[in-house]
Amino acid sequence: MTEMQHSHEPISAWSQMKRYSLVSLLVAAVFLVGYFISSAQHVFLGLLLGYGASYLNLWTTYRNARHVGKTSSSTFSMLIVGLGYVFRMLLALVAVGLALLYPDTFHLIAVVIGIALMYIVMMVDLVIKANRRKR
Repeated sequence: MTEMQHSHEPISAWSQMKRYSLVSLLVAAVFLVGYFISSAQHVFLGLLLGYGASYLNLWTTYRNARHVGKTSSSTFSMLIVGLGYVFRMLLALVAVGLALLYPDTFHLIAVVIGIALMYIVMMVDLVIKANRRKR
């Protein structure tokens, strides 16, 4: 197969999750560097907290999607999967709650931006994939 044929093949959910995990590690490393070299440490900790919560939300979605695909899932496990939305909302609320409880440690707006950042990463990835398919 040529390289062009590989770019049109669908990417499995696992390889997609691996890619997002690598990007997340890179983004977290940037936030850590910003924390250590900047005087606005509470902003970078807020970004890291929000982005971490957002990554856990993505991982939960991936895990639930993988679980739904199994045919031998029990009713209890399907109930747990159904509570995924509640779990994701709780994660975001806990992150925002921590920022409200400890405003000197976590910047609230940075936490919210960190939560939204994973969605921006996914949108950029979709745009890159769409541009590759056009070629």
